[in-house]
Amino acid sequence: MKSVKFFFLLGTLISLAVSPVFGESLPANEYPSYQDGILTIPCVDTPEHPCMFQDVKFQYTEQGGWQLPEGKAAGRCPFTYMNIDTVETIVTDTFPVQVFLKVKGSFPYMGPVMGRIPQRFEDNRFYVYMYATGSGGFPMAENFEKIIPLSVYGLSAGTYEYRLDGGFVPNSPPPGRSLKTIVGSFVLTRDNKF
Repeated sequence: MKSVKFFFLLGTLISLAVSPVFGESLPANEYPSYQDGILTIPCVDTPEHPCMFQDVKFQYTEQGGWQLPEGKAAGRCPFTYMNIDTVETIVTDTFPVQVFLKVKGSFPYMGPVMGRIPQRFEDNRFYVYMYATGSGGFPMAENFEKIIPLSVYGLSAGTYEYRLDGGFVPNSPPPGRSLKTIVGSFVLTRDNKF
């Protein structure tokens, strides 16, 4: 009976993890895995934030249940946030057209790294979320530059928007720090499909 429950739960977790509500922009090699009694899910959404929890591990217990031995709440520690300074939109002249967001910013503390960057597309708008993971250390700014490809293949000609969330407004001390949202747009001059 325990093995039936185990495989049912395992199947349910894996099907949820690869469903469209979970981290749509994950690379093909970043799907849930099960090894030595540990189920690892690379990206778990909340209703407000896709991929909010990253590299979540569930351990199967001898009692037939699951235990959460570790997981990362991306960008939730006060020392793992980032400041976004500029966002540049790059649209290639090639066909099919590619669109990139070139993001420059900094981590105020040494130690954090860039987490996964999921994106959703709804109503002609890309919702892109940047997260910092790890833990902060020495208070010394570390600059970063990140190129984020938008999934524009298959779109029709037209104007599209993006909304980038994740950085914090600089010089706004905790707890008054607020999320910075950057909104922009780009134009596809023709259908972007063969």
